[in-house]
Parts: sequence; C-alpha cells; structure tokens
Amino acid sequence: MIFVGRGFLVRRPFRYSEILELFIHAIERGTYVPGDRLPSLRQLMSEKKISQATATRVMVELETRGYIIAQPRSGFVVRSRRNQSVEGDAGLDVPNATESSGSASPVNIQALTSELFKAFATPNLIALGAAEIDPGLLPFAELAAANLRALRKNGPKIYETHNPHGILALRQAIARLMSRKGMSVTPDEVIITAGETDAMALSLRAITKPGDTVAVESPTFFGILQEIEIAGLKAVEIATDPRTGIDVDDLIRTADEIGFQAVILNPTFENPFGCSMQPYALRAVAEAMAARGIPVIEDDVYSDLSFHGRPVHSLASFDQAQNTIYCASFSKTVSPGLRIGWCVPGRHLDEIRRLQELRPATVSTLPQYMLADYLSGRRYVQHLNRLREVFASQQQAIRQIIRDHFPIGTTATAPEGGFLFWVEIPPPFDAMVFYQKALNAGISIAPGPIFSASGRFKRAFRISVGRKLTIDIERALQALGRIAHLDI
Repeated sequence: MIFVGRGFLVRRPFRYSEILELFIHAIERGTYVPGDRLPSLRQLMSEKKISQATATRVMVELETRGYIIAQPRSGFVVRSRRNQSVEGDAGLDVPNATESSGSASPVNIQALTSELFKAFATPNLIALGAAEIDPGLLPFAELAAANLRALRKNGPKIYETHNPHGILALRQAIARLMSRKGMSVTPDEVIITAGETDAMALSLRAITKPGDTVAVESPTFFGILQEIEIAGLKAVEIATDPRTGIDVDDLIRTADEIGFQAVILNPTFENPFGCSMQPYALRAVAEAMAARGIPVIEDDVYSDLSFHGRPVHSLASFDQAQNTIYCASFSKTVSPGLRIGWCVPGRHLDEIRRLQELRPATVSTLPQYMLADYLSGRRYVQHLNRLREVFASQQQAIRQIIRDHFPIGTTATAPEGGFLFWVEIPPPFDAMVFYQKALNAGISIAPGPIFSASGRFKRAFRISVGRKLTIDIERALQALGRIAHLDI
C-alpha cells in the first residue's frame, strides 16, 4: 500500500509480513508457549482487519516454519521446541544429548570408512549400514522416459561443451525447487556439482585453508569428516540433541572461546540422528555466525523426506547476510547413481564459480538434461509423496522392533523425516565388535565411532532403513537385537 506523507511516497510493509513477524516474535519470546492455542482464522480476521486469504497464509507459513501445528477441533497450537517422539512408540527412550569435544582435533577416519564401504559391497549382504534408498523405491521408469525425451528434444546439444556450472534448464528447475525451502534464487546463483559431497568439498576449499578448524555436529555424517580430513583441516565437535539438533549456545561459546573458521551443519533430519533444528535456532545460528564472519555450509539432502509432507525452510533462508553455502543433491530421493548435486553459495558465489571453472571436468550433460525434464511438472512431487508415505508409516514399527528385541536400556532416535535411526546400548556394549559380528551374520550397520572426529560413540551405531519394512528386514533387525544381547 502506498500513501503520501510530507510530500513523499512511502511503501508500507505488507500486512501479511507484519502479522507473521508479530506471531514469530511472540512465540520466540514466550508470550505463547508450547500447547497454547492461537487465535482462530475468524478471530484473526476480526482483530487485524484482514481477509481470510491473508489470515490463512499467516497460519500456513507459521506451520511451514515449524512454529505451530494444526490439531483437529483445537485449531492452531504452538509446537514444542523439542520434537516429541511419536505417540504410541512403546516407551522406547530417545538418547541423551551429546557434549562438545572442548578442543579441535585432526580427523583420521579414512581407514575405517574404506573398510565400511568394502563391507557394504559384499554380495547378499542385508545392507542396513549405507544411507541409501532401495532401488525398488526409485523412479527408474520415469527417469528412463525422461532420458528419451531429453535425447529427442535436445539432440546434438547434449554432446556439446556446456557451462561448467551446469546446464541452464537444470539450474532453472532447481531455482524453482529452492522457493519451497524459503529461498529466492536465480539460476545464475546455482552451481551444479558431482553430488553433494563434491559441493561440500568445493565449498570447504573456497572458505578454508589447511590447518583451519571446522565446527561440526556431534555425531556428524562421516562423509563430512572425510572431506575435512582430505582438506587437511581439524574438527571441533559441538553438543547435539537427538531431538532439536546442535546446541546453538555451545556453538557460539566455542566460536568465541576456542575459535573455528567454518561450520558444517545438517540442520534438517541430520545424519545420523535424524533430528531437525527449529526455526528460531536456524535464525540464531545464521545471525551469530554472520556477525562473527564465520561461513556456514548447510548439508541438506533429507529435508524433502519430511513425514509431515510440508516444505521445510533451510538455514540459508534465515541468513540475510548470505553467509551460508547451501549444498544438496538428489541422491537420497531420485538416484544415487546420477551423482548430481548443487550448491547455492550466497556471498561466496564468485570464488566457488572460479574454483569450478578451474576443474578439468564437469558433470555429464545428458543426466542433467534428463533430470531437468523429470523435474518439470509434478512427477518429482508425486514421487516424494510416495517415499514419505513409506518411511513415515514404518517409523513406529522399527522402534517397536528395537524395543522388543534389543537389551533393556537401549535407546533409539525418533526421526520425523528420512530413514536413519541412531541406536545406543548400555555398557559394556562395543560397537566395533558388534559391527563385525553383524557382518558375520550377513548384516551391515554403521558403527558409532565413524561419526566422530575423536572416536566417540563406542556404544552406538546407525541403521538405515531406506526400503520397505519387509519380513526379511524385520528378521535382520531382530537378529541384530540377538547379537546385541551377546555383546553385553
């Protein structure tokens, strides 16, 4: 709305934005606490003199950002800041929060990861160690059709040399997807990479130098630790809650007292915990790191697998300073074999573009054209809905099997998206011994120490159930429970 004041044209903020910020401020300051009911749409329309469309938009955005939930016959209720475990999960506790390492240390996990990947490749193994989706759940028929369409449509262009940052059609498709994560991105701000790990490696190279320290969640994905090790960097582990993610206060304290030059976070359905940071925490990290000039790399491969089916806003969407490098891929949703990822570098765009241009090779062109075709229309959204339905429907059943078949005192995470579970077993359990016994029984798991720069989590392991919970998978989980009983 425009009005005249003292001879000037003044543009007022949108009413929608004003009301949205008022509610966010009230919730974050405790005016509304978890469980409180917000005004109904009718009340909001009457009190704020707004249309039903505007009132609805405010509530949908609050729900999308994780501040409220819609409850039948209760309206909109403020959501707990801690992701509560699912009702009826048979009383299986979630593990306790971890502690910060207190100092930076070199990373040395290459030997362990090499052994792990060899085990994953063992024929006839029931693979619960690798974080991969079963091929039967992936849209191979649709991808094959997209491949044929791409060949017919683009012909000789597929064999020409293209922009090292990726073909325009794919960057346009990804820019459209980013709007669902709360980011307004142009195709020129998207850089296509050979998977997400490649995007993170490129980002680390742009913002660090050998000997620098990187802050990570504790535990964190071992692929992140591998890249830190390869780059000659050190890691400092930050306390992390298996429900709400990294301890923001401890991250800030570590930045001020110990110091680090970059942060890598997996804030949504974190690997291996499966936890998600709340919007107020995402904003706090973005603002605190920007104020200290410490770049953030956001690892975001699981957010499209939310059990709630709603778009999840990224950490980068809260970063007004564009201090966050957003990295993602389609490996956990479409196909790991495509090896197509991307990054949105924010203020680091020029440096990452330069580094990408210096590389001898870029991502193959045909898969990019195929993926661009597949992402057009609603095929990808429909596929995601099918995946979410599978993983959401079996979360409770998996936790029930763990409760019924593992030793008393076992705890396991209760993810609200993705397909990863972190399991901790009371002493004297030894994850590395358990890992070897499980392999001997034809089952792979990922032992806890591989998720730590300092060799922590000797009583924990990660399982990945990126497949339908068949009888064979249920029996494999039960067998792991029997082995665990022998190991304590």
